[in-house]
Amino acid sequence: YLSGDHPSLASRIEYSGTPYFRTDVNFEKKVSFAISSAAITKFQQGRYTQALQLTERNITNGVATDDDYLIKALCTLYLENTVESNAVASKCIEQAKLYNQSNPNIRRVEIICNLREGKKETALSNLNKYLEELDVKIETISEESIVYSYYISEKDWARKMKIKLLGL
Repeated sequence: YLSGDHPSLASRIEYSGTPYFRTDVNFEKKVSFAISSAAITKFQQGRYTQALQLTERNITNGVATDDDYLIKALCTLYLENTVESNAVASKCIEQAKLYNQSNPNIRRVEIICNLREGKKETALSNLNKYLEELDVKIETISEESIVYSYYISEKDWARKMKIKLLGL
């Protein structure tokens, strides 16, 4: 290395060029649940760009679920606040509804999107529907259930959100 007969690291990188990564769509389809799980983890860590990229892989490969579309909607809302990004998020919510109308997270994400779009009355209407849906779900499950605790915490979030909305 000291003799000068070996190329420098920079010149070796330049010589090798840009790496090409071939994507195996069939493999990605097989591991789509792992990709969805990784997207959720990245989202929870606040790594919205990475979560968005992962959900896009499932969407592109035709194996996206309602959760993939909701993660994409939330990442889009958290990364930008533009008319265009809000429209993308809204379309993702509609797509999630097509896959699984009963997903409890859809209404919550929809409320956040309504607020971003400046649709206070629509957000309030959706919030009231969400509270009603939560009441129905709470009545049908045991208090010892983990899901029960989740619905109670969601109801608490919705009540607080309603107070904030009414104050706007």
